[in-house]
Amino acid sequence: MTFWQNVPFSKRVDLFDFSHISFMVTVLIIVYSFVTNLDKIRHHKTIVRNILLLLSGSQIIVFYTWSIVELGFSLEAGLPIHMCRLSTLLGFYYLLTLDQRVFHVLFYSSVFAIVAIVMPVNVHPIFTHVVGWSYQISHIIILLVWIMGVYVHNYKPSYTIMNNIIISFSILYFFVWRFNYWVGSGEYFYIRSDVNRPFLNSLGDIPWIVLTIAITYLVMALMTHLIMTQKTTQKQLT
Repeated sequence: MTFWQNVPFSKRVDLFDFSHISFMVTVLIIVYSFVTNLDKIRHHKTIVRNILLLLSGSQIIVFYTWSIVELGFSLEAGLPIHMCRLSTLLGFYYLLTLDQRVFHVLFYSSVFAIVAIVMPVNVHPIFTHVVGWSYQISHIIILLVWIMGVYVHNYKPSYTIMNNIIISFSILYFFVWRFNYWVGSGEYFYIRSDVNRPFLNSLGDIPWIVLTIAITYLVMALMTHLIMTQKTTQKQLT
């Protein structure tokens, strides 16, 4: 059964094929609808939160059930070392508890969902496979939870928190780098091969990690600056 069985790499989503473009369009429509109805969402935030909690919990159960049945719960598929999977689990916990400490990480890790949406790698067919549906739902929810945290629950980042998070991310990057060689995976493209890294294949592992950390820091700093500036402006206007 194709909808459930593991799909060979050759039959997975290609960059900017019909499945990928349809996925991006779906994301844009849902996010746009969410943002343009923020006032209604604020008024019904408990209902919206419960709906997202139900959807997130359901896709987590489906994904890990599939991983156990089809892959025997391999370390590569099972551990939440993917930034998006980490964001999914943190997002579920945040929806459950509204713990702002969790959102410190979620605020920054969620940006990886945008990267995964624009540049999916080794993803099962989006609309015709159970993992494809899980992938689609989880990444959309990551973005919606981020919007809720910032614009509904009024989260405001700080540079102190940002610096602590980048240190944590850097440690995670180095762990994932070694983990890839232990299990033969390619998380964060930390193995030089045409399969695992879409560009800069000639770059060594350590320079790639340094480049990844540098880009992550710049993106995090930009996010922090933009949101802090926006929040300050809104406060002055009110």
